[in-house]
Amino acid sequence: VFLLAFIKLVFPKFFRNLFILFFQTSIRQKQTREQLLQDSWAGLLINVLFFLSAGLFVTLLTKYKSWSILPFWNLYGYITALLVIIYIGKFLFIGFAGWVFNNKEAAQGYVFLVSMVNRIMGIVLIPFIVFLAFANQQLLNIVVTLSIGLVVILFFNYLILFYLQQMVL
Repeated sequence: VFLLAFIKLVFPKFFRNLFILFFQTSIRQKQTREQLLQDSWAGLLINVLFFLSAGLFVTLLTKYKSWSILPFWNLYGYITALLVIIYIGKFLFIGFAGWVFNNKEAAQGYVFLVSMVNRIMGIVLIPFIVFLAFANQQLLNIVVTLSIGLVVILFFNYLILFYLQQMVL
């Protein structure tokens, strides 16, 4: 929450542009996208926020479902490191595939959309993390269902956005 508040306070234009771009039709999307890409520090911090909040969400979900006997902080470190490794590998593979198939623009567009949706997900998961950490058992079932539903909706959203972007190109 502190990192989110810091990003919002120090980079308010980036934060606003992120949500504008996510909910925007393609009329001014290219201009907003370029503004978002220019602020690399804010982008780096919000990516860190995604990895920390997604790692914490998966860790709390793992503890809730009793899928691991590892201590909480060890599990959190392993899951967050695994997420970072998976995403770095994914981005390297997509960049390589764009180079091999001579379609760097599509690869960059896909990477940008995935990154944007991940940034939104990192922010949106924070209230669910608080509920997973502190709610009673009855409320936990509802929170888990809602949060997983939201993650699935965001996943399909970026697939649809990528498909629509490719239709325009």
